[in-house]
Amino acid sequence: MWAVSAVLFVFSLSLFTWKNDFPYYYHVDEPLEALLVLEGATHFHHPLLMGNFTDLVSRIFQVPRTPQPIVETGRWCMAVFGAIAVVALAWLAFRYGGLLAACAVGFLVALNPLLIEVTHYYKEDPALLMGLALSFLALVNFWERPSWKTIVLLGGANALAFSGKYIGIVAVILSVIVMFRVPLRNASIRRRVGFLLFALAFVAVVFGVNYQLYRGLGVMAGGVGREVVLLDDGGGKSLLTDKYLSIFLEHTNVVFWFFAGWWCFRVWQTRRVRTLPEYLMILFPFVFAVMLSLTPKTAGRYFLPAGAMICYLTGLGIADFCTQAAGYWKWNNLKKGLLAAGCIVVACATTGSEVRQTLQAFSRDSRRELAGWLQQHAPPDAIVAQDRRVQLAGLFSKETSDRAYTLTQKVLTRNEVADFGSVQELRDQGVGYVAIDAARKRKAGERRNFYKDLETTGELVWKGGTGPVVVLNPRLELYRLPPISSPGTGVP
Repeated sequence: MWAVSAVLFVFSLSLFTWKNDFPYYYHVDEPLEALLVLEGATHFHHPLLMGNFTDLVSRIFQVPRTPQPIVETGRWCMAVFGAIAVVALAWLAFRYGGLLAACAVGFLVALNPLLIEVTHYYKEDPALLMGLALSFLALVNFWERPSWKTIVLLGGANALAFSGKYIGIVAVILSVIVMFRVPLRNASIRRRVGFLLFALAFVAVVFGVNYQLYRGLGVMAGGVGREVVLLDDGGGKSLLTDKYLSIFLEHTNVVFWFFAGWWCFRVWQTRRVRTLPEYLMILFPFVFAVMLSLTPKTAGRYFLPAGAMICYLTGLGIADFCTQAAGYWKWNNLKKGLLAAGCIVVACATTGSEVRQTLQAFSRDSRRELAGWLQQHAPPDAIVAQDRRVQLAGLFSKETSDRAYTLTQKVLTRNEVADFGSVQELRDQGVGYVAIDAARKRKAGERRNFYKDLETTGELVWKGGTGPVVVLNPRLELYRLPPISSPGTGVP
């Protein structure tokens, strides 16, 4: 199993770090996360496992204290967290289904397109998944061998889940349920002592990882309060949404449903010998998805823990199905292994297209392609107006100090190009090209007429390709405006 773990870790890390050196300012949150590390500050909008670990690694390897290297270091750290989560879930599957289950779960989780994408960002979701995966493994270990050592490990793993993201507190809830129900007749620890040791380990690791808490709990309380307010931001509307049902259907398929359903059926069929942690692992992805559906948060990355655990159930189902089939037809281990390998390949192939598109998306950069087109086709003295999301920078712009590429043309930026005024006003100011994020047009509202006028007056000369990774490949469009006889002097 150790050899399988090493293979899974290297395989996962190679996927999660593929082309992860894109400019840090593409992602709306990464510049702030880099600033927090560089300034040694925190707002506790999320716990500090991600930030403090990145800061530690950057100092050990003497990473330059500028945003791009810090963010790239953070992305590598998140990739390592993701790889650890893959290996931890493989070990969890090994406890219940042997080596076949470990291989199936490991490769299915590693090839989860959502996990591949989020591990490319300096965001806290992989830290949460790692903490939850280690918590689940520690939970099973404690159930099978309750002792002061296993309960201390459980408390520490729960603290990592909480330190990854506040919602990691669900690991504590599951642990408390198990601690109330675990049989202790032959254990070397009493239940009350166990709860005390668990609490001490949890608090010690939380304060160790989030050491800024020693400066005062008020900052963390403010950060937690902010997240609670955001969760309660339903505006009086019903919060129950089918958003995560859509995400569930998007990231699964009939093959996943069959094998996950098979495992659930087999656990029920053999329920007399099954344990409480097994039932909790089955219920977790569905209960977690329902919890998310009761909040206003709708980003796909929040579904990551549920998606990873669905892959876990699918992998266990593949291993058990192959074991039962081999027993029924009296196959030897070779035939059983070949059947399992075939099922794993089929299951992975069902998401193979999405995985390929995701990796290809990180190999493309529509902003860089747009800049290249302007450099090649637009006059050097042209003026370009852009949405802030387009992220182009002129040679003499204030932002050029850390930009990956610059234009010789003058670049004017507003939150939306419609903020400059009408299309005619842009022409009067000498603007010859307008670069927009086409997604703005769908949300234009009162500014819809501006975009209609832009499409009518201007000529669409370049359109970027889209893909599953919007951070690198937003729907950019470039329009060329016809010149006027007396252009203005520009925008001050």
